[in-house]
Amino acid sequence: MKTPEHALEATGFLDEESVARTMTNATCEDLERWWAEVSRRGTPVVDPGSDRVTFLWRGKHVRDDAEGAESVHLAMNRVTDKALYDHGLMRHVPGTDIWVRTLELEPSLRVSYAFTPMSPDQQRRSGPPRFNAYDSLLDPFNTGQPLVDRGRHGLSIHSGPAAPSQREWDDHRSRRLRGRIVRDVRALPHAEASGRARDHWLYLPSVMQNEHQAAHLPLLTIFDAENWFGNLWLPYALEAAADSGRIPPVAVLGIANNDTPDRIARLGANTGFLRDVAEHATAWAEDCARTVGIGLKGREGRIIAGQSLGGLSALVAALELPHAFGHALAHSPSLWWTPDGASKPHDLGTREGMDWITERYQASTPEDVSVEIAIGEREGLTVPRGRILHRTMLDAGWSSALTMYTGGHDFAWWRGAVVDGLARALRTEPHEERTSDSYFDPSMRSSIAPAQY
Repeated sequence: MKTPEHALEATGFLDEESVARTMTNATCEDLERWWAEVSRRGTPVVDPGSDRVTFLWRGKHVRDDAEGAESVHLAMNRVTDKALYDHGLMRHVPGTDIWVRTLELEPSLRVSYAFTPMSPDQQRRSGPPRFNAYDSLLDPFNTGQPLVDRGRHGLSIHSGPAAPSQREWDDHRSRRLRGRIVRDVRALPHAEASGRARDHWLYLPSVMQNEHQAAHLPLLTIFDAENWFGNLWLPYALEAAADSGRIPPVAVLGIANNDTPDRIARLGANTGFLRDVAEHATAWAEDCARTVGIGLKGREGRIIAGQSLGGLSALVAALELPHAFGHALAHSPSLWWTPDGASKPHDLGTREGMDWITERYQASTPEDVSVEIAIGEREGLTVPRGRILHRTMLDAGWSSALTMYTGGHDFAWWRGAVVDGLARALRTEPHEERTSDSYFDPSMRSSIAPAQY
């Protein structure tokens, strides 16, 4: 029998049809040889002659094994989630343990994904993901470092052949960290009226033996530290970026969330919380740095960064705390948010007039804060609404830049945007504004339907 391992040798690609055609009811020996070839080559399998990408999962079907799956879902951020869920349902090859799905994906896409095998009695989970939980399974044949590694669980990454470089993140977990990480559980005096404390993380670069010792270091303040420190290993990537000369050594203050309600309450344009971070959390970071002989720069060297609700908080901090931060990085900001707390992501674009944060900037007096907004092209209405925000800020006299990344609402590109934004804020790289006049419409591709935010 001619198997796809021969097709792989000839073309370097296989798709759903070729796998089903050649492997249905394959013998155990043929299956083992085929999976060995897949393992050797790695997944996903990218067609060099088109935008097609094939994902593979190995597992028994419930028809063949009572412990098997009735279906397997390829969960891919803003490609097969939300309204696009059905496009992630994988095809089982009868008589085998092969599940396959071929999608058309932009060559510049960087996206996180994982697999969810479903037994007959399991229901599709609805609503947002559980707080800091990764229930789906990694791609065992993907040879790159996962975005999040929780053993068998986590998030794998697909980077298209034209995806922007993220060299700082390549094998960053294999590095030996020279700097130090401090972690403390602290309550902020005003925001923590309930008495709940939260994790504060601090990364301090090792600068004692180089030319930067006498200089004060920039300080990046970033939200969602349970991810940036706990899952993504941000300090390791920043050390790699500093070693390559992309950025100077940067200290990082990370503010963690306790759970989803806490995150919504604190990052939903909460000025009191942001003031506590700017004053009390920053003072703690300064004290820690001082004990090891490191000084931290003033506002001109202080960057506040966040993603989603954290991106909204970065925009609010630029507006209301310009004395504390000289730069703000707002990635995929939650433009749907309103002060009454009643709005949800699906309400984006339904508010009469401008979005709340855009309205705030329209009525504001510009401050000496540089703001960079970054949005994924697969984020639906966030793209045109973000463009309106950017233009409104420029019209009001703010220093605003807008950068588009090929991706969704996803740490897979956010992590690259953090380093990119630092390089531009700290003037080691110029800003080349990357925008387009219309947001990406997946309906242009045959294998997926229009995106919904």
